[in-house]
Amino acid sequence: MKLRSSLVSLSFVFLIALGIAFKGGNVAAAPPDALTEAIVKEVVTRQANHVVDGTISAPKSITVTFESVKIGTPRKASKADEFNGIPPKATIYPVRVKYTAVYHYSRSDETNHYYYDYVFFKDSFNEWKALGLGPVR
Repeated sequence: MKLRSSLVSLSFVFLIALGIAFKGGNVAAAPPDALTEAIVKEVVTRQANHVVDGTISAPKSITVTFESVKIGTPRKASKADEFNGIPPKATIYPVRVKYTAVYHYSRSDETNHYYYDYVFFKDSFNEWKALGLGPVR
């Protein structure tokens, strides 16, 4: 009986420790609607591909390869942000992205390298958008 009680206590301690390990201890979890690297890559790729429109002068396709994505500390939208079309009280994420875009034309390919700053936010339809701020200098 004493062995059984000890095993139950030991199992309980193990389960608590396991729960803390999987919770991450004191590490704060990101909010479920926070910006992620995957979202940044999806939005930037979608923006790069907007020029693929089927016209003779447009590329047939574009391949985007990311070298780095850095997401800064979020902040609330300012009046200047609102002037640029960002919804009031939106959460703004500064993002710095380094990527290569290869434009595939019918007769040749063109490669461009980008190191660019953006601000990411959710629009009034709760969809992620990016506003390009310009190349990093």
